[in-house]
Amino acid sequence: MSTTEWLLEDARVLPLEAVYLIDDNHWHEPNVKRLICPLCDSTYQDLSGGAVIVDGEDEYGDGWGGRGPLLMLPACGECGHLWDICFGFHKGETFVFVRVREGQ
Repeated sequence: MSTTEWLLEDARVLPLEAVYLIDDNHWHEPNVKRLICPLCDSTYQDLSGGAVIVDGEDEYGDGWGGRGPLLMLPACGECGHLWDICFGFHKGETFVFVRVREGQ
């Protein structure tokens, strides 16, 4: 199994821009954005599932292709869609992406 196979099994990767409203002035503060579902644009999302940290032990074994750990924030929308905001750490840099679970 490749290092990214488990992460992408029954899932696909989207850019971070897929999960926030760009022109939203809900809080009358331009730097505050609402999360949206990347599948249906619903603004009702819950991140209370708890963060998951996958430690690749510096050997590309964390599932996303980098050498450092992967931090996943699971999201569940009132719409029923499941997705994750992911932060991957690699050689001092941080990469961010969205993982959407397929079959929804």
